[in-house]
Amino acid sequence: MHGDHRNERQERFIDRPLPSSDEAERCVLGGVLIDNALIEQAAEKLRPEDFYSPLHRRIFSAMMNLHGRSSKIDAVLIAEELKADGPVENIGGILTIANLAHGIPAFTSIERYADIVRDKSNLRQLVRTCGEISNQALDESDDAATVFAAAQEKINNLCLQAESGDLNEHFIALKTVIDRDVIAALEGLRYGNTSKIKTGFAPLDASIGGGITPSDVLLLAADTGAGKSALALQIARQIAEQGIPTAFLAGEMTNCENTLRLLSQISGFTNLNWLTHISENDHTFLVDWANSIKHLPLHFEHQISDMQTLRTHLASIVRRQKVKVLVIDYIQLFKMEKVDKRKRNERIAEASQEVKRLANELDIAIIEVAQFNREGAKSSQAGIHDLEGSGQLEKDASLIFILELGDEEFGDMDGRKYREAKIRIKKGRNVGHGEVDGRFYGRSVQFRFE
Repeated sequence: MHGDHRNERQERFIDRPLPSSDEAERCVLGGVLIDNALIEQAAEKLRPEDFYSPLHRRIFSAMMNLHGRSSKIDAVLIAEELKADGPVENIGGILTIANLAHGIPAFTSIERYADIVRDKSNLRQLVRTCGEISNQALDESDDAATVFAAAQEKINNLCLQAESGDLNEHFIALKTVIDRDVIAALEGLRYGNTSKIKTGFAPLDASIGGGITPSDVLLLAADTGAGKSALALQIARQIAEQGIPTAFLAGEMTNCENTLRLLSQISGFTNLNWLTHISENDHTFLVDWANSIKHLPLHFEHQISDMQTLRTHLASIVRRQKVKVLVIDYIQLFKMEKVDKRKRNERIAEASQEVKRLANELDIAIIEVAQFNREGAKSSQAGIHDLEGSGQLEKDASLIFILELGDEEFGDMDGRKYREAKIRIKKGRNVGHGEVDGRFYGRSVQFRFE
């Protein structure tokens, strides 16, 4: 009984007329027939599948084909294109095509009408996607968590598509790049404004051209126990302190453990993950520090272990919280799917490619931590080739840092123990190789590069 009611509701939901605007579609097509130059505006905004009318889809596709051959676009030539699908008489003949321009005034721009067509197309896709989600839920073949995850991924993808602007804008004229992007960039440089994201370590930022660029993938590699996770966490915190929303994805430590480590770094207190008891004064001291940093735009996650789930939730937090930087600690722990039986090197290589895609699609910087293999760990100076999946990791990374710690302990002027630290820059876009020296204070898991 209940199942019948659900099916009836589903059918009513799907059977309602889908959003469309026949008038806007006619204005776009008619405008191009009157002035062939307007096809450029239409091509920047629309694809054939954005048209609701099957006839309009076919006509726009024919127009695009003719434009691609630098041919005139008129009713006769469009009809010739359509003959490949059957006699033109089946759609009412050439007159039906020519009538699209009837009553249409001469336009200098059809962008407004193209935007309407695109908007209706996005709404139709949303309705269809909601129908797919409803059907999956009604089938009851998957558990609720699986249905929710699939639904979120589908909706997130639709949102990204709707926000992406001109989908067909691929090869862009130099004039457009200069007018739209370069002039604004030069104006920003004039006043010292930049899109570069600073790591918070001045010498390191200077060595990589001012900081990390959105869409960069920064690979941070080191031996086990060399402090790579602590360094990545410190960089994440220092980026968040600049007001830049940052996400930290941990593969081994919980959110609480990472926050306790962060608290040790910023307060200079002994690594709290080592302790089993603190005094009342220390408790008050640390609570004050915790309250002072809790409003930083820093987001933690430790339960995601596959790229499919990461893609879904990352797209959501980028959209909702405007996250600009993601730290992955560490890349070699990731699976491509929840069940992934591929060889380790293949899995790491594919995960690396997916990280690069995420950085480009979401326009965020990604810092991925990586660990050397056993041979590299035994080496006196490990290199990129000592990483599992090294070939693809090196190819996909915009920047590669190798972190090294000295074995000997020293004391600073305050009596605090430290080990010498070095970051070797092995790859950098627009920069050469280099080295940055610093210190690692093991007690508070804190790095300094000054």
